[in-house]
Amino acid sequence: MNNSPSSSSNNNNENGDVNENLDKILDVIFDYNGNGDDELTLRRGNKLEVLSTDESISGSRGWWTGRLIDTNSVGIFPANFVANSQTNLRIINFNDLQIGETIGVGGFGHVFHGKFGDVDVAIKTAKSLASFCSISPTTTPDGASDAVQNTLIDSLLREARLFSNLKHRNIIQLFGVSPSSITKNLYLVMEYAHGGALSHLLQKRQCGLYPNVFIQYAKQIADGMQYLHEEACEHIIHRDLKCSNILILEEIHDSHDDNELLYKTLKITDFGLARIQLQSSNMSAAGTFAWMSPECIRNSEFSTKSDVWSFGVLLWECLTGELPYKGFDQMQVAFGIATNKYSLPIPSTCPDEFAQLMTSCWKALPDERPKFCDLLEQINQIIERSYMQSNEDSYQSLQNDWRLEIQDMFNELKEKEQEIRDREQAMYERSLEQNHQRLQLEKWEQQLHEREMHIVELELKLLMAANNQERLNHQTPKIQERSGRFMRSLLKGHSTTSANAQTVISSPTNFRHLISVCHNPPSLDHNSSPTIPPSSTSSSSPISCPMPSNSSITVLSNKSFNSPYERSFSSNSTPSTPNMSRLRTLTSQICY
Repeated sequence: MNNSPSSSSNNNNENGDVNENLDKILDVIFDYNGNGDDELTLRRGNKLEVLSTDESISGSRGWWTGRLIDTNSVGIFPANFVANSQTNLRIINFNDLQIGETIGVGGFGHVFHGKFGDVDVAIKTAKSLASFCSISPTTTPDGASDAVQNTLIDSLLREARLFSNLKHRNIIQLFGVSPSSITKNLYLVMEYAHGGALSHLLQKRQCGLYPNVFIQYAKQIADGMQYLHEEACEHIIHRDLKCSNILILEEIHDSHDDNELLYKTLKITDFGLARIQLQSSNMSAAGTFAWMSPECIRNSEFSTKSDVWSFGVLLWECLTGELPYKGFDQMQVAFGIATNKYSLPIPSTCPDEFAQLMTSCWKALPDERPKFCDLLEQINQIIERSYMQSNEDSYQSLQNDWRLEIQDMFNELKEKEQEIRDREQAMYERSLEQNHQRLQLEKWEQQLHEREMHIVELELKLLMAANNQERLNHQTPKIQERSGRFMRSLLKGHSTTSANAQTVISSPTNFRHLISVCHNPPSLDHNSSPTIPPSSTSSSSPISCPMPSNSSITVLSNKSFNSPYERSFSSNSTPSTPNMSRLRTLTSQICY
């Protein structure tokens, strides 16, 4: 049994009529509401028969004429809203493959040189270890859930089917997929390019391509990209277009032979990053910054116009033989492109047609960039020019001058970039110093704020204490409730007169003098003060003095208030000191 791709193609040729009929029945993969009577309204899952793909019948490029199977409605519809319902991904037995040495690493995974039967093939390994479940869905690797497994399988198979549906001479062909339960991986069996990558050819030459080869290669790549953007069943954005992803199908014996290189076939490959156009917005960044458009770097917005930008960079590679922004820091390149400060230098002696072709791809606004169909027209016009058959030696000398000129431009750009970097470093250091000062100032402000708050707290306490004291001083005391009436008559020693009356001291009551009379009183010393016997506080105890036994004593009793010797005092009188001589006379009269 021959498992080679050639035998498979022979079988397909035998059944060509059947396959041609089957290709006319397509599946609707996106909903579309028709505008007007001539457009069909499509719903996902509907079957549609293609009646014509001629744009002269449909009236517009990218529109086909067809008939809905369910309703028999005939009209035009967008070609990228349908897909081939009979496309089946070919399964290749892993034992039929012979995996050789590694020849590269792509966006999809590692790439090996191998054999499928007698045919050289390129074998790519998928990065997902769960991809082998695409053929054996009952197996769940590492205990992964069915939901995760189905998501991985659907994503992988959709990309493989997308690749298998691409049929163009400048697109690498996918023969099939081969699952392996041993390695738990999925292998893509693809067409093998014997000439290697276009970037390897430029490295061997150490210069750019000659004008006639350059323009022919530009035409092939533009033709393949136009197919991806406008003619494929599902319009595709490559997102990583560069020389390393362009392969040369035939083997190259002499990389400097212009005639040999002129008739080589180029193949666009590495669709690990490719996406359908309707899914092109807000995707994660991919590819290399030097080939990416400004909007891709800024906003991760990929579109057909971002592929046009990358195509312009690819042309610059082929023309000069140099890597874009060689020796520059990747982040530096990304910032320069995103801010439109960087642009690849075009040598001053570069032909105007080539310069215009590249600069048209590098318009800042995506809408101002041409489509690949417009680029193809420009390229065909350039091919018709007779001066394309230039002298190889003179052109090689010109390319050497370009290399020197480009190197000088890059050096100048690096010097400016270094100056900018030094300024940025100085500004960064200054910003650090300012940040330190700001933090110190904030610390001081915080301390000052805390002190101010402490002072405010003390002032509030003092103010509250003063307010409390003032409130206590001005607070009216509580009045005790009266339980009786005022008894004025019970007051003792208090009389109330009119407001104008004067206070009068009353006469003494029960006032008396007690006098003791002694016989033969001793002589009194005039120099000494008379001695007055002490009086008793008791009114009933008489005052006595020593007297002889035969002496008669007359004592005034308490009852002799009305004696002629009684003396009274008024409020205006003052008792006088007793007269001693008078007292003697009085005493003698009484005794004798």
